[in-house]
Amino acid sequence: MNILLPDLQKKVYKKLQEALISGLDRGELTTDDMQKVSYFIVRNMDVVESTDELMLVLRDIGEKWSPFKQVYIQFKQEEASTYDNQRLINVQEKLRQLTQSQ
Repeated sequence: MNILLPDLQKKVYKKLQEALISGLDRGELTTDDMQKVSYFIVRNMDVVESTDELMLVLRDIGEKWSPFKQVYIQFKQEEASTYDNQRLINVQEKLRQLTQSQ
């Protein structure tokens, strides 16, 4: 389980806020939806402790309200990119160790 960093949590809140405003502007969300979304975000984000839990919350909000789907996709892509970069670093380190031991 990856611990959720405060900077990441702030970034998520900002992206959710932008999606909320954009959804209202485009007419995809009503003021009634805004109240429900806000409650959902506060209720769920306050208990999130890991990036895995964060991804579940973002997926759920994206499934409930379409303006938030892109937020989930963006963070899922970032997570995959970070994972791929870490794997690449690990492979490079193993190759370096192998070449040094010969």
